[in-house]
Amino acid sequence: MYDKERLTPTSLAYLACGTVVWAVIMVLSYIDKAYWLWNLFSYSIPLFLMLECFIGLLLLYRRQFYALLTLSVLMLWAFKPITETFSVGKIINHTKTNPVKKLLKVFSFNVSTFNAHRNYIYAKQDSQLVDELCSYMAQETYKPDVLCFQEFHHDDWERTRVIEQLYNICNTKYYYMLPFWRNYQNGFFGLMIMSRYPIVNKGVLYSDGPYSLNKGIFVDLKIGEDTVKIVNVHLQSMSIRLEDSLSHMGLKSKIKSTFEKLKKGSLKGKFQVDTVERFIKESTYPIILCGDLNSFPYGYSYQKIKKYLKNSFEESGIGFGFTLNIAPYWVRLDNQFHSSYFKSLDTKVIRDIDNSDHFPIQCEYSF
Repeated sequence: MYDKERLTPTSLAYLACGTVVWAVIMVLSYIDKAYWLWNLFSYSIPLFLMLECFIGLLLLYRRQFYALLTLSVLMLWAFKPITETFSVGKIINHTKTNPVKKLLKVFSFNVSTFNAHRNYIYAKQDSQLVDELCSYMAQETYKPDVLCFQEFHHDDWERTRVIEQLYNICNTKYYYMLPFWRNYQNGFFGLMIMSRYPIVNKGVLYSDGPYSLNKGIFVDLKIGEDTVKIVNVHLQSMSIRLEDSLSHMGLKSKIKSTFEKLKKGSLKGKFQVDTVERFIKESTYPIILCGDLNSFPYGYSYQKIKKYLKNSFEESGIGFGFTLNIAPYWVRLDNQFHSSYFKSLDTKVIRDIDNSDHFPIQCEYSF
């Protein structure tokens, strides 16, 4: 039998703390100048969700059913971030059948320069990721129509002529590249959009300067009688690495450094995503947006874009959809969004391609 004395002050304190966290996040989300604080708090949401689940199991074990009921009400507040964390869209939307007029398959991937002498963690032959990517494409029955790459690297060395290799496999003979830098052997590095459909317009959304890694580009594709806008973005990174936490700095210095990086990265990211938001609002064509947001689904960037576009993984993915291939791993930084003009049929994270610090994502759309 349930004992009311088991509803302890500690249990109520846990619930109260959870409510306060949610209240703070909700208030900050409506204060434009507090944007970076909202972004900072958003990093705590996964921990908060795990804590609430743990408390729920503990209350159930201790038969504190009244407290469990209170927790359930609180978790209703968390329904939105839960659905943004774990998707069942593929199951829900699988039963909804609509006539398919046209299909468009979009592949997006932060290739980390194909590891061209960049990252000691992947110190294998530089061409291994290129081979892995091309092998995957060759095995696909229905090849991608559009490829969006962040941190794309290409040069005239035989093994890294990526553009030619992908063209031969996917017939993506149209492309637009915004280079971050150029080097020997006609090499360049930056954002890339490749397409099997003609590009009728192209341009730059934002750029923090010629030597900035974080940029945004777009192309307009002519698909039959339709014109579709493809956007490829690489938003500001927080520049926090696992090796920073393992450094010999004191705890106080580490906390201060991390806090400053989060603030600086958040403020830069705000300018970029606000520019993207204006572009989306002013577009006269339906949009598919791909990119590395460098943000959790609960952060400012994701939520701003989601005001105008649907998230493809939420619509037609299943599971967590984590795309980060380095610690802390359990993060979905890479996304595709789309206008309501499109229907997302199937979105998946491709874990067979694992020689980058990100996993690629692929989605099929009908329209």
